[in-house]
Amino acid sequence: MKTASTVVVLVVMVLLSGCATAPAARSPIDLQALDPGNYTTVPRFIEHTEATGAAQEIVRLAGHMPLMSEIDPRLTRNRVRYEDTYTASRRPTELGGTTGSDPTLPGPQIGLRISGEQPSGLGLRATLTVLRYASAEQAESVRADYWSVLAVESTPLRDFPTALNFVYNGEYDTATVHSWFVFRQFLIVATVQHDLQEKPDGAPLSAFLGPLLTRQVELLSDYEPVDPANWHEIPADVDGLLGRTLPSEEDLPSLAAVSTPVPMLRFSTAPEADRRAYDTGEVDLFAQDDSVVLRAGSDARARELATTLTENLRRDGWIASESPPGLPTTPCVRSTPELYPRFACYVVVDRYVGVVGSRMEPDAWQQAAAQYLLLAHGR
Repeated sequence: MKTASTVVVLVVMVLLSGCATAPAARSPIDLQALDPGNYTTVPRFIEHTEATGAAQEIVRLAGHMPLMSEIDPRLTRNRVRYEDTYTASRRPTELGGTTGSDPTLPGPQIGLRISGEQPSGLGLRATLTVLRYASAEQAESVRADYWSVLAVESTPLRDFPTALNFVYNGEYDTATVHSWFVFRQFLIVATVQHDLQEKPDGAPLSAFLGPLLTRQVELLSDYEPVDPANWHEIPADVDGLLGRTLPSEEDLPSLAAVSTPVPMLRFSTAPEADRRAYDTGEVDLFAQDDSVVLRAGSDARARELATTLTENLRRDGWIASESPPGLPTTPCVRSTPELYPRFACYVVVDRYVGVVGSRMEPDAWQQAAAQYLLLAHGR
């Protein structure tokens, strides 16, 4: 049985955190004794379609967005949800603190929202949304629609005279600055907030926006969009890695894609910690659907990768949990809240690390068994 926690949000959150102990070198496993429940155990062929092409384009766009820690090293945490990826049929419901008024305006071809905050969740935080439209005119019309709802005067932002910005002083003396900027066919919406300032003041927050927009424009300058008419031609898998992940259910969709690890950091809850882990493990390929599979540089590197991720999780307060039946060397962990805990297991097969997660421990065990069988299939 799957739960909503098994969508990409939980899988990525689990991945970013690590496991309880580093797995030892692989010992013989009785494959017949494993219980995968109703989960897939045979690798699948991923046919490239317009939908798979859109997913790959979202990931490619992610690689052209800055991590918030690049702008301020304190912002090492990222809140990520499947709902923060956008297509023409899945538009953002809110942008820059408001909603649009004209439903007839075109939706984005693709888009993504990322964020950055301090580990405590307090103080400075920021979100960045990039929406790609068919043309600059479309991006401008959407911006104008949202801005008309706000009905406020724009506050100038140095070096970005065409950006529309406003400072909102909310409850509890919280200052928030929103900025709307169009670059080529991209609508960029940035929000910066600080909830610990003694007095609401947008000036320090506006100072953060300048470098953020500058870096975003630099990265997008090197991005060449693939026309949606050609999305069906984009390869949907690389070396069959995505086909060895657990597939998501239709009613609990995830962003199914495969890429080098750097773009995938935008879907990480702790991108800087993961970047170091990927470098140590010499990870060259990252696939995610309802589970995550990483390809390390070697069998030894895979075990080192699990060790590094384990240490990250332990720092975040996760505790060791029981290994799945039949997989005694597969480490599992649980989050510390007792009421609604999350369970995660690492599966290491040769140079591959698979990560599964669930709100229910028996379900996590079945996912781990299925993930092991997927990675071990044909080996």
